[in-house]
Amino acid sequence: MRKIVFAINVALLTSASILASEPPKVVVLEENVRRLEEQLHKAVEELNAQLAADADKEVPQAVVNVTPDPSSISSQTQATESLNKRLDAIEARLSVLEKPKQDLQGARTPEEAKATKEANEKAPKFPDTPGAAQYNLAFGLLSNNELEKAKVAFEQIIKDYPLDSYAQKAQFHLGDIFKQLGDFVQAETAYQKALTYKLEEPVMVQCRLGLAEALIGLNKMKPACEQVTILQKEQLDEKQKGRLQEVSKKASCQKESAPK
Repeated sequence: MRKIVFAINVALLTSASILASEPPKVVVLEENVRRLEEQLHKAVEELNAQLAADADKEVPQAVVNVTPDPSSISSQTQATESLNKRLDAIEARLSVLEKPKQDLQGARTPEEAKATKEANEKAPKFPDTPGAAQYNLAFGLLSNNELEKAKVAFEQIIKDYPLDSYAQKAQFHLGDIFKQLGDFVQAETAYQKALTYKLEEPVMVQCRLGLAEALIGLNKMKPACEQVTILQKEQLDEKQKGRLQEVSKKASCQKESAPK
């Protein structure tokens, strides 16, 4: 039962973070709504199956107890009513999720519809792994600056799905969270663990920048400059170049070739 309720809570919290984001991304929203619907419908089916199983278990007991305890009957009735109310709530939330999706579809102009179709065709296919739902939840908490909750959520992903690709990204995000919380020791450890994986290039660059900043926080200037040297060979965007220059300045690194 706890697993079912957890799956429902994960799905609902994930949807809330998606719907709260500005501006909404139609393609991402549609895909997430579809996945949430599948998860929630599955949860409903499991709850129904459990109700049926509980009902079957009561049959032998009813035969043995010719005069059942009224308090026991009342307790079972309340439990059943509670489950039915929960199922009704799930169906209501499903309808709430479906409405913004329909509104978005109805609001599109032909140009928007065409652009969405082209973007969907060109969009990279992300793996739908067991840790995806929890990662979306954790990332939503991080986006809302709920650092402590996000930290717990990312740590749970690493614990439950250590071999999942999302566990690697979770490790990187933990470094960012610890750095924001001012715990540079934990931040350094998290970043170093993340770098033991084969991270995607954008994530790897962000991870090394975060590591360099954490090292400066620990007054480890030489290791910070080593990260600067590595990053100067990478393709950086303007924001990343700015961070790299700031790190180099704070760590008093020797001037080398400017980052690409």
